[in-house]
Amino acid sequence: MLRRLPGVLPSDPAFLSKHGVDQMVGDVNIFLSKVYDSDSDSDADPDAPPTTPPRTRCEVELMIAVPSTRRRGFGRAALEVFLPYAAAALDLPASAFFCRIGLANEPSLNLFEKVGFRRVKVVEAFGEVEMGFEGDKWTWEPAFEVLEVEPEAR
Repeated sequence: MLRRLPGVLPSDPAFLSKHGVDQMVGDVNIFLSKVYDSDSDSDADPDAPPTTPPRTRCEVELMIAVPSTRRRGFGRAALEVFLPYAAAALDLPASAFFCRIGLANEPSLNLFEKVGFRRVKVVEAFGEVEMGFEGDKWTWEPAFEVLEVEPEAR
């Protein structure tokens, strides 16, 4: 398990080397999609354009590729830095984030539950569990401060 060193935040560029790792251990990504909520009017024309604006959903993927670095806390550290940053940069609530994890991947299911995701549904055809973040705020303090930057004048 990754022991948090005093004064060493996951956003520190030397975070991995200070924990005895000298290589990239994996990656974390998000994939954005637009979702239109269906109209509640059952008589609505199915070919008519949507009457409400789409909302953005962000699928999170996390991979810790190096076996010797799994189950040491690097995945959690990556999520705790990346998710609040992505939400702030995209101006989205935490509830916009979801993930899909293999049914048999208990370590990943447990990890995402520890950071606030809850099991939403099982997709048997793909052998996956879909998990969504519960609430609009992260359950931990972000490891960085998001600063607003003025756009450059052209």
